[in-house]
Amino acid sequence: MWGTKCFKITSKNCFILLDGHIPTIRDKVTLAIVHRILSNAFIEDINLEIVQSVISKVKTTLNNSNYNYFIKIDIEKFYDNIDHDLLISKVKRKVRKKELINLINNAIKTPTITSTTRKPYNKNERGVPQGLSISNILANIYMNKLDRDFKDQNDFAYFRYVDDVLIVCNKDDRERIDKKLEKHIKSLKLNYNGEKKQLGLLSQEFSFLG
Repeated sequence: MWGTKCFKITSKNCFILLDGHIPTIRDKVTLAIVHRILSNAFIEDINLEIVQSVISKVKTTLNNSNYNYFIKIDIEKFYDNIDHDLLISKVKRKVRKKELINLINNAIKTPTITSTTRKPYNKNERGVPQGLSISNILANIYMNKLDRDFKDQNDFAYFRYVDDVLIVCNKDDRERIDKKLEKHIKSLKLNYNGEKKQLGLLSQEFSFLG
């Protein structure tokens, strides 16, 4: 098992070159260490539930609550639209090591390069490549304030898995909760996917995470 104190990480030791978002072996090892450090730093602040756990909680809520309405949204191009400056500012709340911050910056800014890509290679100015081992944890760090503010509420139940959000509530509260949710999403410089947004009574059929 890796221990974070056993490694000396410097930003000069790692340049991440991706081919279809697939890192090299050296980069996989480095990113695995970064993932372990981030997991330890944010263990109490982020949602790392697997999809089966989220679905189980949704079923329990639907079977054992008096809610009659739902709001379901999909965040448009979630990974592609994560703001780098906002993400790094969130990471810095728990991680102070400059070299580690530089590694994360390099990982998310390095362009995807294939055999047909021509120079010059432009750095990514927005978004997190989905093929990295740290992509999911960075996405959860990015969403941690939304999760913290919306979970464990008395007047609605909140569920999120990656870019899918479901709120179960009462019809009379739908407008207030919907506006609050939209405000939070916009504060993260993200947008709804309008075509996939659903609102309605729980008596009608709808799907969440398949």
